[in-house]
Amino acid sequence: MSKPSGLPEMLTIDARTSFERTLAISIGDEKSRECTARLLERYGSLMTVFSEREEEICRVGGVNMSTALLIKLIAYTHSRRVVEKFEFCKEHTELEIREFIAALFIGTSVETVYVLLLDGSDRVVSAEYISEGTVNTSDVLPRKILECANKKKSRKIILAHNHPKGTKTPSKDDIMTTGRLFNLFATVGVRLVSHYIVADGEVDRIEAEMLYNPDFRG
Repeated sequence: MSKPSGLPEMLTIDARTSFERTLAISIGDEKSRECTARLLERYGSLMTVFSEREEEICRVGGVNMSTALLIKLIAYTHSRRVVEKFEFCKEHTELEIREFIAALFIGTSVETVYVLLLDGSDRVVSAEYISEGTVNTSDVLPRKILECANKKKSRKIILAHNHPKGTKTPSKDDIMTTGRLFNLFATVGVRLVSHYIVADGEVDRIEAEMLYNPDFRG
């Protein structure tokens, strides 16, 4: 597994100030500061708040459903800002790819799976939503991934999913599933390059080719 990275800017003082100002439009400055403090005390970070369900956010004192819905809208806006800035079919650094992947899951409160499709030069040509649910619970998931890869004529793919209530560290099931999918996709000429796991705005990666391809040379 590689060194974690993701969206550290979402956890800064500036991000908190921006969050408070946006909430203040609805509930006023003083209540906004109080609400933000309670949310951070309970959840620890804005990214964790964004990933919570509206009903659970409402359990925090001073937060009603209207405020909870506004918080989810803020999360969506942050996500779109990063996702729409990402340019497909261009060269990107590893950090830019991690930031893009992390942004796909901002505000997502259930485990969700995406696939990134690569061209022959390892450039991302598309990011496709696959399903909600864990990566190892459905036989439908491999078929849907391969359908996306075939549609874009992509022979290399990156898998990504989130741990809404957990950590970015890949679980044993994640590692086993990555190996199973790597071998399955290899039989039809599709290379699973990496499997990214996102939690609380941070990203870790299972380097599938390095782990499972005996001919891998880097």
